[in-house]
Amino acid sequence: MSLSLAARRARLVTVRDLILASDGGSLLLLDGPMASNPGEAPSGSPLAIIALDVESFALHETLDILLLSVVGNAATSGQPTWGRFVDGDGVGVYDVTAGPPGSGAQAIVSDDDNPTSAQIWTGGQLTVTGTFAEP
Repeated sequence: MSLSLAARRARLVTVRDLILASDGGSLLLLDGPMASNPGEAPSGSPLAIIALDVESFALHETLDILLLSVVGNAATSGQPTWGRFVDGDGVGVYDVTAGPPGSGAQAIVSDDDNPTSAQIWTGGQLTVTGTFAEP
């Protein structure tokens, strides 16, 4: 199957809208092994839960990519290895890899220290950025 650029962009907007359904979604940052799909419960508690709104996402002006940029605080200390986007009811929509700058992960987590590290600390501020292609 081959979709036009407009169709691929529309699919990205649909995924964003599914995340923001039911009064806004969240990004859960987790450690350990990634669940096999967004319908499977994660094995542990989130290291951070970051509220999302439409301003959290930007559709690239000409490409089929969705850009994410959010700031939040860690609920507990640890090293995030994956993230789950959930809708306002907590239903999983999209799972991604997570890691520090330079890790090649889909969601880049920065502890806002200089230099940045893979470790986040309870109550510490963190920034998450990402570039997501049409699934």
